[in-house]
Amino acid sequence: MAVNDGGLAFPTVPSNNGYSPETSGPGTGSGPGMTLRDYFAAHAPPMPAIAICAYIKCLKTNEPELSDLPWNEWMLKQLANQERRWRYTYADQMIEGKSKPC
Repeated sequence: MAVNDGGLAFPTVPSNNGYSPETSGPGTGSGPGMTLRDYFAAHAPPMPAIAICAYIKCLKTNEPELSDLPWNEWMLKQLANQERRWRYTYADQMIEGKSKPC
């Protein structure tokens, strides 16, 4: 199932910059900018500290071999992935809410 990215966040592009709809856009590497989903994710509030603590506790409980690990690159990657999931879930909810009347 494709994710609704909300379209382009800033769809108006000056005509003299070389972009055209045929050669620009998401996935081309030369498009006019980020999607609305990316914009919402970038502006999402950070994951609450209580959620971070619960996630770490869950990691230590479900993977006992990690219980004695110091904060290291592996743990930071896990937290970054969790933060990314948090932000894009927030963005998806914003896009969904945008389509509903207030």
